[in-house]
Amino acid sequence: MNVILWMWIFVPWFFVFICIGISCGLAKLVQIYQATDQTMAIPRQSNSR
Repeated sequence: MNVILWMWIFVPWFFVFICIGISCGLAKLVQIYQATDQTMAIPRQSNSR
């Protein structure tokens, strides 16, 4: 029964770290995408409404 207790302690933290890693990776990808978008210099601000 000790394994179930450890699972209840560690599994939520495991998912929390996975979510943090995924969100950090997505933020890095968005930053890289925006940087390449700016270097391509396509004027998209005018029709982004």
